[in-house]
Amino acid sequence: MKKIFCTVLIFAILISSSLPAFAATSQGATIQTSLQDQSVIVGPQAIPLYYTDCRNMGTQTAVRVRIGEAANQPLHGTVFSPPGGGFYWSDGGHEVSVSFTVAWGPFSLSVSPGGTGSSGQIQKSPYTNHACKLIIYKDIQVTRYDFYRKPHSQPNDSWTFFKTLYSQHPVKTYLVVELCK
Repeated sequence: MKKIFCTVLIFAILISSSLPAFAATSQGATIQTSLQDQSVIVGPQAIPLYYTDCRNMGTQTAVRVRIGEAANQPLHGTVFSPPGGGFYWSDGGHEVSVSFTVAWGPFSLSVSPGGTGSSGQIQKSPYTNHACKLIIYKDIQVTRYDFYRKPHSQPNDSWTFFKTLYSQHPVKTYLVVELCK
């Protein structure tokens, strides 16, 4: 029985070191979990392995990241006759992968450029008699979370760095009408 318990415990430790742990926090907050996010199940009860501490390390924003052309536009653009016109735009639909950089390094995110249609937010075109397209830019916010842990069996030990996770999402959209090249 002791041999089986040790085998299960070693197996659980190996697996638990690869399990992700994540908790959302408000900016500047620190969460100390009183319950463990990693444990070994032996019979009817769980044996906790670690306490986890999540620390919000701040937020950085990549400003005006080019997402691309809004969907549903003619291949060679739209030409507005005087006195002018504009595009109706709504978010959602297919997603494209964009790359951007903040001080923590390069990141990549799938985000929707939205599409043009007959309703939605309007963006007037400053151009007449020239082919143009609606191009989407977005600010993308990145929040860094550092995770620390300590063994449940030694709660008086100091916290040891475990891993870093990032949360990223668009926070502002810019609609820009550009001339076709």
